[in-house]
Amino acid sequence: MRMLVIDDDVCLARAVVRTLKDYEVAVETDPTSGVARVAGADLDGDPFDVVLCDFRMPGMNGLEVLAAMRSQQEPPITILMSGDDDVADAARVADAVLLKPFRAREILDAIDRIQAQRARTVTRRMRPMSVATAEPSLHGRV
Repeated sequence: MRMLVIDDDVCLARAVVRTLKDYEVAVETDPTSGVARVAGADLDGDPFDVVLCDFRMPGMNGLEVLAAMRSQQEPPITILMSGDDDVADAARVADAVLLKPFRAREILDAIDRIQAQRARTVTRRMRPMSVATAEPSLHGRV
């Protein structure tokens, strides 16, 4: 699983990398460069599966970063990280919001939950089509 951590606090970003040492985790400290890195990885055919992004950063905030990534055909799982508990806006935009400090298990549980939710959504979208095409038509039969 490829992850990108976008956080202007280098120490926190390194702590997340250490926490997720069993996964391929890259770090970007500039939000604008982080968006470009996600887009570039997608164009190269090796997209990030998960992007963990700080909610409050100078310049571009976490909500703006996520909005920029949503333009992709299949956006990565997006998890916002925040040291503040005032994240109501973030909860409406991100797949998940984690309050700092958090443990690796919380990140992995959030990813598992989101992947399961996305799988159910895809299944629900596909189910009506597969049922309609799998059943033979009775039109024209006597």
